[in-house]
Amino acid sequence: GLYTNWKPAEAHVISGYFLWLEDAPGDTDRFTTGARVEGSAGPFSYRGEGYYQFGEAGAQDIRAFLIGLRGTYTIRSPYKPSFTLWYDFLSGDEDPEDNDLEVFDTLFATNHRFYGFMDIFLNIPRDTGNRGLQDLSAKFAMVPHETTGLFLDLHQFFLAEKDPAGENDLGQEVDFTLSYLFRKEVLISLGYSHFFIGRALENLKNQKDDADWAYVMVDLKF
Repeated sequence: GLYTNWKPAEAHVISGYFLWLEDAPGDTDRFTTGARVEGSAGPFSYRGEGYYQFGEAGAQDIRAFLIGLRGTYTIRSPYKPSFTLWYDFLSGDEDPEDNDLEVFDTLFATNHRFYGFMDIFLNIPRDTGNRGLQDLSAKFAMVPHETTGLFLDLHQFFLAEKDPAGENDLGQEVDFTLSYLFRKEVLISLGYSHFFIGRALENLKNQKDDADWAYVMVDLKF
């Protein structure tokens, strides 16, 4: 793969990418190319990115894309409250029976970081049934004390392409996290998440129940 950076101004960076992935035993050749622009101006920061995938997967031609936009506003305060709006669109396959494979593959991505802490969509395209994903989210963060961080993430998930029943609402996820620096070497994190299941995910997973998840995590540095 290839990767390059260019800084047209002090607080702004443009990055370019090109990656070739050959899947053993040589059945898939997937090329991914794209760019990311990010920067800040006063209390505002932003990031925009777009990627296109092409190649061959067996007898199918790969034609897929991802578009991501996000902006953050941070209030000047000792508590550093910040608000982020976020939208990702990962293309999906409208007709799995044709010769075009149009679902974007996130390859080696850490989707836990991006698409909800409950890992409902950890593997894309598998976890969306090859229909792609839309993630519209709002995020809030603040530091009420120098040792404490509060984080609240709200996600609305849709399929990029409707399922055979005409549904695309996957559901909503709420993630709450509290972090506490007990000592310089010890970070304690508490988290709770709830997923409100949508009709499209009911059809995909053949289940109708919402889900809850809670955890306690201790990070030790040596």
